[in-house]
Amino acid sequence: MTLRQLECFLYLSDTLNFARTAEELYISQPAVSREIKALEEEINVTLFTRTKRNVELTPAGRSLREDLAPLVSRFRMAINKAQHCQNEFNQQLTIGLVHTDSLMMLPEGINQFHLLHPHVYLSVTIQELRQLDAAFNDGSIDIVFGMRNGLHPGPDDGCELLYKGYFCIYIAQGHPLYSCRDLTPQSLNGHTLIMIDPQFLPGVVKQANEKLIEACPDSRVIHTPNLGEAQILLHAGLGIMQVPQYSIAPSAKLRSVPLEIPGLSDLESLDYYVCWHKSDQTKHASRLVSIMRELYHSDDL
Repeated sequence: MTLRQLECFLYLSDTLNFARTAEELYISQPAVSREIKALEEEINVTLFTRTKRNVELTPAGRSLREDLAPLVSRFRMAINKAQHCQNEFNQQLTIGLVHTDSLMMLPEGINQFHLLHPHVYLSVTIQELRQLDAAFNDGSIDIVFGMRNGLHPGPDDGCELLYKGYFCIYIAQGHPLYSCRDLTPQSLNGHTLIMIDPQFLPGVVKQANEKLIEACPDSRVIHTPNLGEAQILLHAGLGIMQVPQYSIAPSAKLRSVPLEIPGLSDLESLDYYVCWHKSDQTKHASRLVSIMRELYHSDDL
């Protein structure tokens, strides 16, 4: 399967016209037909129904179009990015993190680094912690930020505490608990709890949520697949949410109240670390870590 085949498929799925597709791609009409036929044969799926007058997507073709369109777009962006890097920069530093709210100082750190090293391209990737850890260990990421229990640096890598983690309850303005300054798990009973699906959570966060549910038998629980959807419900005032304090950016419409959960073990695994490859001869990774260290001073947020 080639990018040209996918491009032909996507253009044809929009135009439903072989001649127009050929014009837009600057190739011949027979070439479009060959690419579509090769793609259909390779995946053993009929993507279009063709008559002398009409071209239509099959149900399988519509499904493939919906799934492929964003992937091909990202592929083109990746190529453009690589070409841009070749023209403008002579080195690259790749940074991995789980979500931007956990590193509110990162833009300032990147800015300071860029002023010192303007010819180093800084690439930021946001993925699940397991993916970041694997990418860091195979060398495709230079620096990774995340919870300590999800990071497994090698013996020759650097690993340092950036700041301490603790659990908070986040409450939207207008919620009955918004003005409360001291909360216990029991005081939350009866209030709707917003939680991310346990299968997507680190162990200590999953454990904390389980204990909170036990302490709140009268509370309704809304599960979401990710932090983004959970925050929408939180800001809408549909419930309250327990997460590590670095999971959600400060907001004038949200309050966070530290929450102690009795019997919770392994709290140190909440601590937020940075890992980097010390073997990097350019020392760019070490320099960015030093900048971030100065910005955070290893203090609690």
